[in-house]
Amino acid sequence: MEKDDKKLYDMKSTKIGNILYVEASGKRAFDTAIEITRRALDLCKEQGIHRAVADIRKLDGKVRTTYIFTIGSEVFAKIQYSSVIYKTAVIDREENAEADRFFEDVTYNRGYQLKFFDSIIDALEWLKE
Repeated sequence: MEKDDKKLYDMKSTKIGNILYVEASGKRAFDTAIEITRRALDLCKEQGIHRAVADIRKLDGKVRTTYIFTIGSEVFAKIQYSSVIYKTAVIDREENAEADRFFEDVTYNRGYQLKFFDSIIDALEWLKE
């Protein structure tokens, strides 16, 4: 795991078959989401992986609705058009379900396959479909 005192988060990643697994901890913020997404995309490019699962249950705090919309509509559009990651599962806590559903809707309406789960088993099964 990379450690940097300037970062708002820590991120670990590993490959599970042909899926990139990312686990993030720290502060849940706009900049955190952008950076984790960028790093995951870079790792997928380097390793030739097209599916990813991000476990964000250890991120604390909330992200404003306008930021959720921006991340879902602009950032994930770039991922979709890059043709690197085709499908993403996100594991989050139940208390964030409303924001997660909104994010899922924003990405779905733009043609991106992203879905939230509360279990890694369910997330991996969906990614393998």
